[in-house]
Amino acid sequence: GGGGGGGGGAGYADEWRPSPPRCPGAVLYFIAAPEAVPVLEEPSLGADAVGVAEAGSTVEVLGYDRLRLWARVRVSAHGGSLSAAGGGTAAVGWMPLEDDLLGQILQAI
Repeated sequence: GGGGGGGGGAGYADEWRPSPPRCPGAVLYFIAAPEAVPVLEEPSLGADAVGVAEAGSTVEVLGYDRLRLWARVRVSAHGGSLSAAGGGTAAVGWMPLEDDLLGQILQAI
């Protein structure tokens, strides 16, 4: 006859995944705009785009311009939030805090 074995046990640990490197002092915001927002080379609507932040994705805000109309942001590709022109993994550029058509673009998490 029979019987058998025992065993088992929870052999896993709660491991924290390392998060992507973050700039000291950076604050996470999410894109509150209803559509993707370009990340621009300079704080000017005429500037070239260095990437695109998707609606609902998160960006790191590194600082602001003097008038606090523009935020300097870092967008990384790991969250699917970056379509970088150069195919890189992160883009740093500028994004307006508000837009006439889109309303508030960046919102604190």
